[in-house]
Amino acid sequence: MESVPLPIPVPSDERASETSAAAMIGPYEKLSREAINKLPMQAYRGPLRLIRTREQMAQSLRALSRETTLGFDTETRPAFRKGESHTPALLQLGGGKAVHIFLLREIGFPPELANLLANPDIVKAGVAVSGDIRALQKLAPFAPAGFVDLGTVAKRNGIPHHGLRGLAALLLGFRISKSERFTNWEMKRIPARSLTYAATDAWVSRELYRTLRALGCLGMTPNTGELPVRAKRQGAAANGDRLATKDREDTIPDGHIAQVKA
Repeated sequence: MESVPLPIPVPSDERASETSAAAMIGPYEKLSREAINKLPMQAYRGPLRLIRTREQMAQSLRALSRETTLGFDTETRPAFRKGESHTPALLQLGGGKAVHIFLLREIGFPPELANLLANPDIVKAGVAVSGDIRALQKLAPFAPAGFVDLGTVAKRNGIPHHGLRGLAALLLGFRISKSERFTNWEMKRIPARSLTYAATDAWVSRELYRTLRALGCLGMTPNTGELPVRAKRQGAAANGDRLATKDREDTIPDGHIAQVKA
């Protein structure tokens, strides 16, 4: 399936994108809700691997272990009653070639998967990651390493948006849907539209990390002068296109690399 690209040229390599992005300097301005809602909607449309067996997990971990930067997120069944709580049902890790969604209710949280999250040589980037880490540690103890909280980086650098939706709008130039956040992620068969939502968060997290790195916002003291303007990330369209409005009930085949089609 061909992606519908954003009206932004995709660079031939990451160095070119970093050079272009780093040149976009200026003061940040917070976007209003109205301004964000006027932006084009985007969703992940690249390869998606759904993991529900240990064999499938081993294959995905081999691929992910070769990555240097992963987008990170989890999904948990919503709680509507006082005192009700649930453990994470999904773990999403977005790499450069695919987003991998681990169905934790099927495979649990085995040591091999925990070890990836404890590997300091692989960046795991997301928003509000400490809460996700604590929730995963309820499934099995592990010592997290290599995590980068994009909201914390944004705040440190004077960026007025700290959540995923606001950061995507400000830095990537598009908005993402949050309509599936109340999905029951413990369902046996999760609709494709919900899996697209889950994959999008991991994909966007990785793109935001790469953008912030290109703009010099990582591993440095907070900027005190001019700050990058809303940088329409040149590489953001590499695996994305417009979010379809059609209501889909199809699901992703287990363990298969698949395109979520509109």
